[in-house]
Amino acid sequence: MGGSSMKKALAVILVVIMAFAFTTSALASTVSVPLGAPTWRDSNNPNNQLGWDSDGVDNKIHGLPFEVMAKATGLSISIANTPVDAGMQVVLASDGGNWWDQQDWQIMDYFTPSDSGEGGRIFIPLSDHPGLATFRSGTQGRIVICYWSDSWNDLDILSASLTGVPADTAEDAGVATTGAVTFVALAMGVLAVSGGGAVIVARKLRK
Repeated sequence: MGGSSMKKALAVILVVIMAFAFTTSALASTVSVPLGAPTWRDSNNPNNQLGWDSDGVDNKIHGLPFEVMAKATGLSISIANTPVDAGMQVVLASDGGNWWDQQDWQIMDYFTPSDSGEGGRIFIPLSDHPGLATFRSGTQGRIVICYWSDSWNDLDILSASLTGVPADTAEDAGVATTGAVTFVALAMGVLAVSGGGAVIVARKLRK
């Protein structure tokens, strides 16, 4: 490529970059919030029903402000062993009106196996839970996961985190975060830019 052609190519690239800069606008930035070990277990079925409490439940500080819990759109759970294809219940409980709002799901519908074939990840879409609006109207709450075919001990929870938490909410609450994802609106679609710098074309914007 000659010098003139190279200059033209660079000029085109520069124009594209400038157009990108002027046509983008940040839509939202979300993060994941690590949960640590469960802070609640049912007294009668401690290995089958367990979960995480927000600050204020039982007049205790659990290290998880309710606003962070309430604004999360997902719950990600890494497990060491593969579950059987059976029912799983997810309970959103808060003082917003109902302390036991249960949704039944098939656990394998939300399970992604690891590359090794042992264990993997369960991703629970809290945004699809029918009791979410009532849950969010409270000031303190609890997320409970129920699994009866084996026990959670058999699955061996390795880690858990709330996902889709607005970055500003997490920052205001002063909680630890991982994996920021920023969604950027473009003229031709939506890009998801991860904290690691990867860019993925998510979908075309509707007019």
